[in-house]
Amino acid sequence: MEGKSPFFPSSLCTCFYISSRSNNWIPILTTNRGSGTLGLIQALRELKYPGAITIISKEPDLIIDRTKLSKALITDAAKIQWRPREWYAEAAIETITDEVTAVDFEQKSISTNSGQNIPYTKLVLASGGTPRRLPLQGFKGELKNVFTLRTIQDVRSILAAAGEE
Repeated sequence: MEGKSPFFPSSLCTCFYISSRSNNWIPILTTNRGSGTLGLIQALRELKYPGAITIISKEPDLIIDRTKLSKALITDAAKIQWRPREWYAEAAIETITDEVTAVDFEQKSISTNSGQNIPYTKLVLASGGTPRRLPLQGFKGELKNVFTLRTIQDVRSILAAAGEE
């Protein structure tokens, strides 16, 4: 499979690309739905980039302030989003919940878990951070009371394990 690369298969990955649907703007692809992605898409809009932007992420929520997850175990993503849903609509930024599974560097396209094939011209890999698990017994998934904390779903899992009491 020359020219194809697995695309961070076990981590939370996000892509966004800028489409050349109009005005021959150069499509760009980047990974991660973190603050770096927000900074990039916000800068493009502030610099009056007119092309379409689509964010693809397997995370169902918009870009959140992950640091707040550990402060109060917040399960409502709307309370910790960097920008409200209306900001994305006003900036003509589409969001898609899907997982990028491969990048074909020769064909300049990405493949998604749902079977989509999306072309790009320029590629920015901004993979973000992934929590590391300690290489000790119990931290590799065997224990059901050891968690990482990166997503709203992680918060829900922690709260479910803690119970109501």
